[in-house]
Amino acid sequence: MNTFVNVKNLILIALFIITALAFQIEKRAGSNRILGINLSQKTDSVYFKTNYSEGYYIKGEKSGYWIFYNEQRQISSAGEYAHNLKNGFWRFYNQNGILEKKGEYVNNNKNNYWFFYAITGVLSAEGHFTNDKKNGYWKDYNEEGEIVNEGGYVKNKMEGFWKFYSNGKLIKEGWFLANKPISYWNIYNENGTFSHQINYSED
Repeated sequence: MNTFVNVKNLILIALFIITALAFQIEKRAGSNRILGINLSQKTDSVYFKTNYSEGYYIKGEKSGYWIFYNEQRQISSAGEYAHNLKNGFWRFYNQNGILEKKGEYVNNNKNNYWFFYAITGVLSAEGHFTNDKKNGYWKDYNEEGEIVNEGGYVKNKMEGFWKFYSNGKLIKEGWFLANKPISYWNIYNENGTFSHQINYSED
């Protein structure tokens, strides 16, 4: 009886060792093999988790909600994938775990409204993107959260009417065309009263 039990235990141990070795070989087979499943075979759904990321592969592509971690195991970014591309709302964090930026991706490109934050967590900028380029109304803020400027962009270039502030007070306002000031600009005193005009059309 004891001999039968010993043989049975030896067989179980041997099977365990073979399984463990097979897993290690599978693990070393390449980045396309995860938890013993070859992603190139287009498996319907595989949950993937390491020290630096976790999320789902669907048919070999990142899909759904993913989380990425830094060396300290703090979240560095989190958001949605569709067909291996960032699609949906994403958040990014600095090494101190403070929110750095957040907004929407469409096919790996920033789109729609985004928010950016200073290292202190204070809002530093906000505005609209179209296909990874600033497009539309934007605002910038200083470290105290006071507005510094506001105006429009067209394909990453300042366009249209802009306002600039100091200590929360308007100091100048005027028009931009392709990042260059044009036409008449109004200049204001520190107390907010009108000072003079500058004609950039004469430059």
